[in-house]
Amino acid sequence: MTQDEVAKRAAVSRSTLSLAERGESIAITNLLKILRTLDALYVLEHFKPVQNISPILLAKSAESIRRRASRKDNQSDKNDLGW
Repeated sequence: MTQDEVAKRAAVSRSTLSLAERGESIAITNLLKILRTLDALYVLEHFKPVQNISPILLAKSAESIRRRASRKDNQSDKNDLGW
């Protein structure tokens, strides 16, 4: 596809497309139009924010999972004198 064809399909000027190819600054809307035309919106996945868990929520979730070890009470153990 030529620059003219891509520019026409994306509804941007050929000079805007040329600026984008050179890595110069263009409006984000124009960038989205160009990427959509080229079926390349997947490149924006790298900019998706990563959901971070706050340290407080992480500690609270760990508390709910953590259990103390407990000894089972057996009646036979109480009667056993250790002989």
